[in-house]
This record gives sequence, C-alpha cells and structure tokens, in this order.
Amino acid sequence: GLADATSTDTLLVAEVFGRSAGFVAQGIGAKVKAVRTLIPEEGSIDLEKLIQSLMDYYRQRSNKGGVVIVSEGIKIAKDFANNAAILEEVFAQNPKARIAFESVAELDQFGHPKLEDAALIIYAVLKLKLKEAGIQVRLAGKLDYLFRSAPISENDIAMCTALGRGAVDYIAAG
Repeated sequence: GLADATSTDTLLVAEVFGRSAGFVAQGIGAKVKAVRTLIPEEGSIDLEKLIQSLMDYYRQRSNKGGVVIVSEGIKIAKDFANNAAILEEVFAQNPKARIAFESVAELDQFGHPKLEDAALIIYAVLKLKLKEAGIQVRLAGKLDYLFRSAPISENDIAMCTALGRGAVDYIAAG
C-alpha cells in the first residue's frame, strides 16, 4: 500500500470499482492520500496533462512514493489531445497495454460492458513516460471483491442515509 510506495520511492497504480461513477475511487483516493485519482466524470483523460501533472508534483518532492487510483470506467480516447502518439509509443513497448486498450469488453449480467485493465493502460503510460524523471512505477492491481466484503462503516451508513433522504426530498418536491 501507501507505506510500501513511500518506503520504496515507487508510484503505485491501483484500479478500483466505478464503471460510470467515481465515488468509490474518490473515497479510496482520499483515504490513501492519492497523488491523483482518475474517475469517469473527468471525461477523456488527457495523457500528456496527466504525465505533466505527476512530473510537476514529484519535481517538488524528494520522496517519489505515492498512489494513483484509477476507476475502472475512465475514458481514454485515442483521438483526444496527444493521446494517439503517446499510446502508440506505449503500445510499441507494452503489447499487453495495447490488448487491454483494443479488446472488446464482454457484458456483465446487466448488459453493461465489463471494463477491465484501465489501470494497466495508465501504468504502461506512466512507467514509460516517468522513467526519464527517475520515478519508478508499479502496477498494484485491482482492489475488488475483498473490499466489497468488508463490514459497513459509519461513513457508508451516513452516505446512504443522506442519499436516501435526498431522493425522498426530490420526489416530494415534485
């Protein structure tokens, strides 16, 4: 986790739930004090700006450790900004990232695309592009079903209660 990343001067990239909403990623990112949290609500990720923001962040710090949280539903459009050139350079070095980017997702039981390996693509980009700055990047994997099995916290209850009250107030207001 974060202690590993900090003690080894490594930037960890971790993927979390969130096909269409980033609240899980935001919550986890806040808890672990993530350097950056990528969520679907951002629209298409500008890879060049992501790389630059991380380089700027680390330029001011002696410790190169940290965590990037990636929501599984982020958008990486090849035809957005300078993404095509960056992705082609990355794919030439990392065929797994190309396969992850180009593969057709299967559908889950509700008919939604099963989005997988978003973090692998981000990891491949960051590993290649941050190497020159001396920033070591590792893929931490996906935080998934283990976390869904965790006991409910007071924050979970408060958030669900607020959401429910808001929905009732909205309906009552007509």
